[in-house]
Amino acid sequence: PKRLSDIVSGMDFLDVQGNSEQSVTGLSYDSRECKPGYLFFALPGIHSDGKYYIQAAVRQGAVGVVYEGMLDPPDARTLEKVAFLRVADCRWAMSAISSTFYDNPSDSLCVIGVTGTEGKSTTVSLIYQLLKLAGYRAGFFSTVMSDTGDGERPNPRHQTTPESTAVQEMLAQMRDHGLAFAVVEASSHGLSQRTARLAHVHFDIGLVTN
Repeated sequence: PKRLSDIVSGMDFLDVQGNSEQSVTGLSYDSRECKPGYLFFALPGIHSDGKYYIQAAVRQGAVGVVYEGMLDPPDARTLEKVAFLRVADCRWAMSAISSTFYDNPSDSLCVIGVTGTEGKSTTVSLIYQLLKLAGYRAGFFSTVMSDTGDGERPNPRHQTTPESTAVQEMLAQMRDHGLAFAVVEASSHGLSQRTARLAHVHFDIGLVTN
């Protein structure tokens, strides 16, 4: 757990209300997955808006909410136990905070990104296998599989590049398992500044399939 004020130190906020001295135990952009001590990111969407689920996240135990746009003022009781942090770009803030929460894991790894058209997952797998055959400790994640240090596992969601909370968590697992390399399937959607899924991943090597 880390104190919320430490995680968000140095970030630019449009407005801060409530208690920002509580301990944060996890991050989530899905109110259904929030647990006591979590920081909830109310992401805007095409069909819905995360702000509709803030109360649900608070009921689940969220101690902080990061949002963009306007919000009805929370009542005094809620402000005693929950911090409300308004930002210009919620996805960018989620990426920055996720990286800080997990102690900037990409700084401790040689990160290889694979982007382009067809063949990204295959290329990621080949690089991962070649590194291991050469005697290096390596992990990876792709549309199909992942290995963050405890063996290969299927990717049930088949999401090429997950949201930044998951990206930073997986990189942190690789670092904590003592891996040296991380091979990352980086979709154009994941690399986009609008989604910011990879915004705070520091890549050492980039490959483009064609």
